[in-house]
Amino acid sequence: MRGAALPRQAAQLLAVSLAAARAYRTSPVQAARRARALRRAQHYDYREALGEGLLDPRMPEDQRALHGSRHATLLLQRTLNSESFAPIAGEKAVFYRYCEAVGLPTPRLFGIVDPAASGWSHTGLPVVGAEGFARFVREDLPDAWVIKPSAGYHGRGVRVLRRRGDVLTDSGGRTLTPAALHAELAADREFGAWVVQELLGNHPDLARLIDAPTLQTLRLVTLVDRAGGVDLLYGVLRIAVAGGATDNFLAGESGNGLANVSTADGTLEWVRLARPGGLGFVRAQELPGSGIRVAGMQLPDWEETASLVRRAALLFLPARALGWDVALTPDGPVIVEANMFWWPRSGPEQGALAERMRSA
Repeated sequence: MRGAALPRQAAQLLAVSLAAARAYRTSPVQAARRARALRRAQHYDYREALGEGLLDPRMPEDQRALHGSRHATLLLQRTLNSESFAPIAGEKAVFYRYCEAVGLPTPRLFGIVDPAASGWSHTGLPVVGAEGFARFVREDLPDAWVIKPSAGYHGRGVRVLRRRGDVLTDSGGRTLTPAALHAELAADREFGAWVVQELLGNHPDLARLIDAPTLQTLRLVTLVDRAGGVDLLYGVLRIAVAGGATDNFLAGESGNGLANVSTADGTLEWVRLARPGGLGFVRAQELPGSGIRVAGMQLPDWEETASLVRRAALLFLPARALGWDVALTPDGPVIVEANMFWWPRSGPEQGALAERMRSA
């Protein structure tokens, strides 16, 4: 296995080194040495290091050393979060039912759909087959709702749908019938079960950031210490600059932005956006092209939000380090998802986060 992987790694290193040399006008050999050093010391995948902008020769070495790879972060999280407990967060159909049972606010769950088996409606009826799904859409759902894979990630498969008569329209303007949607779900080769839930709206303070209805969520990471205290490790607001169905960042490829949040008081600090060309990121005080200043903005309902995720953290023990996606709505904060294994895109601050997890 290892022998077969070596040629692939060598090919990847060559491609990454040539790309870095072109982007930064440096030697491919120097870029390769830098990539190899990051792999040895910080467990960076070559393409990950390139995309994060870590092969830029202008970056000081002490700053480069503070970054943390996905692999290194995951190794730490596995010492704090048991893989056996992962389905309670990873399977949304389980997560939402559990949150409802313990009294945590989440989007209202209208139903669970599995085209290959029986589903469930909040009315108490089973949802079976294409005909049952059409009845569910027609009789049990409001005019606007969200459907997403129970085991989904990175916004994959999320659809925001609005119904007029027997016709559904998604966020991109595509129209289809409930029967056609059911067929699409049945044909999906990656996901089996789907959750159908309430479509949330942004708090007016967040709605002023972008001219789009896309829900913007706050990622807050909690760490439960050995004495049972809950610390807020990290906060970032996803800003849906690109619009669309989700606010996911996707390493900058989505066109959306991230704004770091002070966990002390809920103040936004700066915006991170993908650098033109896709290598690394730029920081800004304002949203590009809008003149809207983000740095210094106070998030609404901050104390209520921080209290909510601290309470949720204790209800999800034994997992000790969780990433919560929270919607700030006109009616207060709502937990949209929890992530057992997460990766903070906080740049050079990653080293400090890793150290706090090691000492926990």
